Amino acid sequence: MEADAKVDAGVALTIGGHNGRSIQLSLSNTRTNMSFTNKPSVALTLDQVMEIVDQLSPADTLKVAKHIKKKNKDADLDDLIAIFSKVKMSEKEMTAIVEDVRAERYAREKARYAGR
Repeated sequence: MEADAKVDAGVALTIGGHNGRSIQLSLSNTRTNMSFTNKPSVALTLDQVMEIVDQLSPADTLKVAKHIKKKNKDADLDDLIAIFSKVKMSEKEMTAIVEDVRAERYAREKARYAGR
């Protein structure tokens, strides 16, 4: 069973190792991490994390970068969902807007290719 305490202004990074083992690194500026998990947890500074990432193979560095990108995309998607969940619109209204935009794009493309 795993449960991690929430850390304000912190970053957690899990790096996969050999034989299915992984290392969880956490960086916190405000509080101490409390971890109730069977994974080892080490508090590191940002510079230490950067040094560790620099020591990774190119493939593992790419995995770290993809993980960070995914977290950012997930946060962006959550923001969009929060914004658009407040918009009340029927399916009929949405379909009409989509059809209008499609018609505008089609007309623009048609005019663009007609001029050639």
